[in-house]
Amino acid sequence: MVRLTTFLKAKIVVLWEQKQPIKKIARDMGVTRKTVRRWIQRYQATGDVKCDRQGPRPVAYTDESERHRNIVQDHSVAPFKSTRSSAETFGVSLSTVRRHLHAANIHSYKPARKIKLTDDHRTNRVNFATRYLNFDWENEIVIFTDEKCFKSDKDGRKILWRRSGERYNPNNVLDLRTSGRLTLGELVEIGGRMNSERYLEVLKDVMLPSVRVAYPEGQIYLVHDNSSVHKSKIVKDWLNSQKDITEFEWPAKSPDLNPIENLWGQMVLNWDSSEIRSKKNLDNEVNKTWELLRNSDTCFNMVSSMKTRLQEVIDMASCRSLWRSKGEAFVQQWTSSG
Repeated sequence: MVRLTTFLKAKIVVLWEQKQPIKKIARDMGVTRKTVRRWIQRYQATGDVKCDRQGPRPVAYTDESERHRNIVQDHSVAPFKSTRSSAETFGVSLSTVRRHLHAANIHSYKPARKIKLTDDHRTNRVNFATRYLNFDWENEIVIFTDEKCFKSDKDGRKILWRRSGERYNPNNVLDLRTSGRLTLGELVEIGGRMNSERYLEVLKDVMLPSVRVAYPEGQIYLVHDNSSVHKSKIVKDWLNSQKDITEFEWPAKSPDLNPIENLWGQMVLNWDSSEIRSKKNLDNEVNKTWELLRNSDTCFNMVSSMKTRLQEVIDMASCRSLWRSKGEAFVQQWTSSG
């Protein structure tokens, strides 16, 4: 008998609570109906699906195909599970787990990170892209601002095990979360959490003076995202009082349109975070890398890509509309023929 992981037992309970038939749960999970009933009854009796035993128990297999099937199934429903954890669960070596996964065409990848968009988000993105598609991004004074938290991560990059072509399967995508300590302009270190007062200081004391050194005259177009810090009353009041600053109404959930997001990625790629073990070393590395990028064509190339970024948003919306209309026509045709 194969011992199910806690994750798989919990999945059985979730499917049952979603009113799925026991027969269907058993078929989809690749287990017997008796197994499904047993863990549902355990959950009803104890409110939990964990065993009383402590620690993993070696699994007894009747043949190699059974071991292969269960290892593959485990990672199919839990792609972010580590191979070390699977090795402990099934009582085998790391190389055995990886051998079975590779045989099933499941390989390790860096996960995609995707922001979930609502219909309103998509509409606002298309409206923005249409409005500013022909804006002169390269020759106007456009100031892109953002915050970024740099850190040295001892745990390394997160990976998952999946099949080729399944990068954007919902189970294989990490929700994107952001946090910040450094603000772009001249590179400014922010002590503690960024708040409205501190951000206003950066705009007044760093951003505006440094821009006017490079561009003594001309309208400034300010780009920042929709965080509560950027949209606070004191910041809005100050921006409204500055006749030479125009604030772009940036669409929410659109970091892909801001070239600075690519700049942060380039900075991280330019150092080995495993060698940075102190805040002082990290600060030095950030500033050194920043100066190298400032003296290259990186920023110019990223800003030059704005028209392409906006066009892609418009094209994607057109494709989505086309496929939706074709899908509706297919449903109508199928209904009438049925």
